[in-house]
Amino acid sequence: HGFVRDGGMTLYTLLCKGPGAPVVLHYANCGFQEWRKKYQILCKGHGTEDGAFSLSREGISELRSHVAARQLFLRCGGEDGEAEQREFYR
Repeated sequence: HGFVRDGGMTLYTLLCKGPGAPVVLHYANCGFQEWRKKYQILCKGHGTEDGAFSLSREGISELRSHVAARQLFLRCGGEDGEAEQREFYR
């Protein structure tokens, strides 16, 4: 997937140059609180009908856990949904 800066500008994508080339690993979810914050941000203010990130982007439907987390946070993304969020996260 792609990456953006805090202001929304696209970051450059660099490709691995072959065996032994250095790479940077991307760990999207370091822990529950970070994961929770990520989906609270991704599920509001995106100009879609429900406010969450768009499902029409190419390849997004293949990221089933990402889409499932989207559905969870649309249903119970607030503080009162923390127990269900923790269960899903496990």
